[in-house]
Amino acid sequence: MNTYEVYFSTNSVLYINSEGELKRLYCPFKVVAKVDIVPILQGEIVYVDAVKIPPDGKDVFIINNRGYYVMYFRLI
Repeated sequence: MNTYEVYFSTNSVLYINSEGELKRLYCPFKVVAKVDIVPILQGEIVYVDAVKIPPDGKDVFIINNRGYYVMYFRLI
């Protein structure tokens, strides 16, 4: 693994679990929608296929070949 992959990966995300530990979650992983984002409805569980950072710098989940901002989802 090179240095770039340590800090960013298109197939995983870093998160802090309930014990305060930093963990890595690999794609595909499940998330739940916090709001309606057509065609995904609030409360719907979907799988994240990849993670991207577009030019605006806001993390995006790739779900069914479409990009959605991470802020609209919660890890489950």
